[in-house]
Amino acid sequence: MTASVSVGIPEAAPPVRGRLGRELYRTTLAQIEGLQFGGGPLRATEELGVAALWAIRAGASAPRVAPSVAQLAGAVELTQRALEWHWAAARGRSQVGVGTLAGDYCLAQAAALLTRCASVEYEAALADGLTSAGAALANGADIGVVVRQLLPPAGWSAARAAGASGEAQARWWRGGRRLAAVGGADGDSLPVPPEVGALLSSRDPLERQLGRTLSGDPAAVAAPMARLLGAGGKRIRARLLLIAAELGPVYRPGTALSGAAAMEIIHAATLCHDDLVDGADSRRGAPTVASTQGPLVALGVGDFYLGRASGMVARLGDVRVSRAFARALVEIADGQLLELERRSVWSGALAPYVQVARRKTGSLLSACGSIGALVSGAGTREVKAVARFARDLGLAFQGIDDCLDFSDPGRTGKPAGIDLAQGICGLPVLCALRGPHRAEVLVRLRRMERVSPSEAALLREQVVSLVHESGALAGAREVADGWSGAALAHIAGLPPSLRSRLEAFADRLTLRDR
Repeated sequence: MTASVSVGIPEAAPPVRGRLGRELYRTTLAQIEGLQFGGGPLRATEELGVAALWAIRAGASAPRVAPSVAQLAGAVELTQRALEWHWAAARGRSQVGVGTLAGDYCLAQAAALLTRCASVEYEAALADGLTSAGAALANGADIGVVVRQLLPPAGWSAARAAGASGEAQARWWRGGRRLAAVGGADGDSLPVPPEVGALLSSRDPLERQLGRTLSGDPAAVAAPMARLLGAGGKRIRARLLLIAAELGPVYRPGTALSGAAAMEIIHAATLCHDDLVDGADSRRGAPTVASTQGPLVALGVGDFYLGRASGMVARLGDVRVSRAFARALVEIADGQLLELERRSVWSGALAPYVQVARRKTGSLLSACGSIGALVSGAGTREVKAVARFARDLGLAFQGIDDCLDFSDPGRTGKPAGIDLAQGICGLPVLCALRGPHRAEVLVRLRRMERVSPSEAALLREQVVSLVHESGALAGAREVADGWSGAALAHIAGLPPSLRSRLEAFADRLTLRDR
């Protein structure tokens, strides 16, 4: 699978020459060889893109070969491929769902590859490149302009990894900057959007931190993100990180708050893309970015804030934190693909549901627990305990969320059974498909795919009624309660004061009606 786009900027990266350059080229390809998406390769060609070639040229200009140069170039290549996928999806050159998820998968794999370099400097630099590229994408720039935003950090990082002099590193940075400026990718200099101002004026330290983070960003991306954040949300990922940050012997409130904001921003960034894939018109009672500003802005905002959050995580200065974050990104991307593959699959099997929920919901919660514990200086046993607690709690949270999809629309703010319209088999439907009303439910679910929208809505209402009448809703809550109990078992050995706070946190997530 590949996005059929051409960057077309040969002046930026002439062919790699010399033994060292050719060796780096081959090694870079080896870094990404075998990566698959949807049963096929990420790109059919074995040619590297212009951004990776720029990194290779910078790395080959130094006197020695460093393994991290090929890893950097591989991460840059994956980032370029992600941007190409997203640009193609927004421009109608690939199917929106596949293009969005393929790009997200590439970005996740790029983050994972970067962590092998064990350098938060490189991670932060390339994250900044992604933010610039995301801003260019949101502003409607051509793909060549978008990709060229990766050149400054790619050249600087590769030259530094290869042991080049400070002067040589600066030359590669400046050269990349000159090429990045061709075509006009500069962000706007508008005043701080009022939506950001509302966050800054909050009494909650976390909300103010989110506002401070967005206040220096281009208005084209900051305003839609601030609207999304300002529409509400439980901030459960950030809250969990802040609790876990008190687990160890060192309390670093500023670091914890920055990490918490990063986790909330990465969650919001993934929602921008999820809403586009799902075709959702609203979230938390407010219009989605995709529905009001189109796919280009939705993808650009998501990419910008993925880079923003990644840079914030890197600047926490701990490679263990970066690795936990990167693992979560990979799992989220895997979960998104699994969910897409299982749309309108009404088998009643529990294992695939658990796989998707653990990856899409549990992985980021687990990373939040790990990161909070790590910045507090907690030991390995404590870090693992809170990470496992969070992963199982994420599974329970998703189960309860699915149950709320069948609750009173007046409380939830969305029509009952709305996930059914997207072909998603939530936990209550899964339980109904394993119960005595299986045949009645199944025939309606299969008919929904073959009838008009009005008939499908009627069938959906019938499925909702059957879920209630069959006792499947109560059964789903029991299953979710079991996962919650498993989560609490992981923290039995933690200090009583922190354990009680985590137990109260779990109750808030699972004993809720909206």
